[in-house]
Amino acid sequence: GLNFEGPSMPRRNVLAMSLAPHTASSLAQLVLAVHIAIAAFIVFFIVAIPLGGRLGWLFIRVLWLRVAHVIAMGLVAAQKALGNSCFLSIWERRLVDIANQVPHQAPFFQTLGERVLYWNLPLWFFTWLYAMLFAFVVGLWFLVPPKRRAA
Repeated sequence: GLNFEGPSMPRRNVLAMSLAPHTASSLAQLVLAVHIAIAAFIVFFIVAIPLGGRLGWLFIRVLWLRVAHVIAMGLVAAQKALGNSCFLSIWERRLVDIANQVPHQAPFFQTLGERVLYWNLPLWFFTWLYAMLFAFVVGLWFLVPPKRRAA
């Protein structure tokens, strides 16, 4: 991952010294867009796999998509189980902190994205939710198995 920690300065100060607030704001929006895309991918397949299994959709059985889905959900669940915040959330927050050094109004996309991704609920709720969703995704692997390509 990115390591902004210097030998004698806290992580945030090194990053703040190296990025202009406008650049930090743009990067925060990029990180948020990636974060939303990953969350949408996970949620989409949580719904599409059981539905597609019933309706005969072929794309939900593509092996590499299913592997990516299990890995993505597993990483999210593991981070919460270990009591950690998502590294994308951490990066975005640091970049927003730098951007906020100069007064400005947060872009609409950033405000909307934060409302969609960040809920004001206790950590235990997310730990439980992501563990249950990971168990569901693993179960889907067996209930609606992916298929290897025919040779």
